[in-house]
Amino acid sequence: MLDCSEGSIIKDDFLPYDLIKEANSIDKTLFITTPVFIKALSKVQDTNNLNNCTFVSSTAPLSIAEVYEFENKFNTQIFQLFGSTETGGIAYKKSSTELWSALDSVILSELNNQLSISSPYISNYIIQDKIKKLPKTFNTEDIVSFKGNKFKLLGRSGRIIKIAGKRIATAQIESIIETIDGIKGVIITPIYKENTLKNEQITISLEATRSISKKEIRDLINQSFGILSIPFNIEYIEKINYSSIGKKESIKNVIP
Repeated sequence: MLDCSEGSIIKDDFLPYDLIKEANSIDKTLFITTPVFIKALSKVQDTNNLNNCTFVSSTAPLSIAEVYEFENKFNTQIFQLFGSTETGGIAYKKSSTELWSALDSVILSELNNQLSISSPYISNYIIQDKIKKLPKTFNTEDIVSFKGNKFKLLGRSGRIIKIAGKRIATAQIESIIETIDGIKGVIITPIYKENTLKNEQITISLEATRSISKKEIRDLINQSFGILSIPFNIEYIEKINYSSIGKKESIKNVIP
């Protein structure tokens, strides 16, 4: 799938401009990185031709818009890997392709709308409260939709809401809202009322430099996904915390 015949360079830390300089100094380069770094590179002012480079991103999916922006800006290609600590690698896709394909030796199926895998890469054991043996057929919490032998990743169980009859991942909505001027980051939290899923609500936590109206958010969601009938409230926070691999972990200090 990838030609790594020119060898590799391993570095723990890169600033975006350092990476561009490194890429321009080598004939062929494979960069294994994370979505947070891809997004950081997309924001640099300079436009460089990095067609001698291939980027492999893992830990979290990039949106099609983020991939398209990056590949067009740098004239390069992104491969994305999908997996987890428990399962190892599961699937891959390249460029702005919507569907994921299984890695060699991985068998995919669907159980209750969730991805089930049989794979030699699944860990034998995992340490939680105690050492737990994992089955070789593993049921994930990832909501998927299959098309032939490929699948579309909709989101995580508990991180899916319905808009206009469609299941939409909260991460997808977060990415759309983050395009609004003045918003630095978004976390959406679904709230399910006891005994029913019909009265679900969402809390939209914003790290923002200005006040954002509900109408502004609702209009954008309606344009992107269809009519949003779910009630939501907005809260403002000082800062969103990110893990070392760029995943949103928690919010810090709700602003009254």
